[in-house]
Amino acid sequence: MDFQIINLDDMLKDLGFKNFAELSARLPDKDARDEAGKTLLHHACAGGDVEKVQVLLERGLDINQGDYDGETPLHYAACFGHAAVAEFLIDKGADVEATNYLYNKPKYIAELYEHPNVASLIKSEIERRSLQANVAQAQAQTIKKKAKAHI
Repeated sequence: MDFQIINLDDMLKDLGFKNFAELSARLPDKDARDEAGKTLLHHACAGGDVEKVQVLLERGLDINQGDYDGETPLHYAACFGHAAVAEFLIDKGADVEATNYLYNKPKYIAELYEHPNVASLIKSEIERRSLQANVAQAQAQTIKKKAKAHI
């Protein structure tokens, strides 16, 4: 993981913007990337700022966009131990099973960098989504059986 992270508050000051929403609204390319392939959303997640993450998602940045190593914004929140950002991303539908180029998932990254609270949060969501998928599959099988019984 590339640890060169932009401090977005410093960027605001340097560019003369009053707030982050003004900066993000005036960017010509919302999907602009730095030399490592990180978008502003990656940097906001690494910085742990839920409000900036929300502004960027509202602007339409891709919640699951990988950098050049395949690291998603959730990978960055997990790496830096930002539980509030991770929870926000998960609530907005971030892919908890996304893999980077080494096939590492966000939960593993959180464990690797010793952020057990973030790892636990991601694990709980993986389990919840798995259970949800199993229930949906069982319901679909029940519907099929009922349909066959009526034929």
